[in-house]
Amino acid sequence: MAVPHPPLALHGSVIGAGGARNCVAPGLLEGTRATSNLRPEQIERSASGSLLKKAADKDDCADMVVAMCRTETMTGQTVVIDSGRLFH
Repeated sequence: MAVPHPPLALHGSVIGAGGARNCVAPGLLEGTRATSNLRPEQIERSASGSLLKKAADKDDCADMVVAMCRTETMTGQTVVIDSGRLFH
């Protein structure tokens, strides 16, 4: 089944011969080129609609990528970092 709008995967790691894959799927990230094209009120409206009432942090995404690269036991996981908001 095709997903009409798949999440943007920042990372796909391959571990060992089995080809295990993991990815980070970010939501709205402040301080990126994508958000630099948005008006401040768009960012605020989107962030206020999340459970944490803020945009996701790009450093949180980077930290998760590092954790995924370090683990040898995580496989087939997609970690959504979006401050509790679903962008589908």
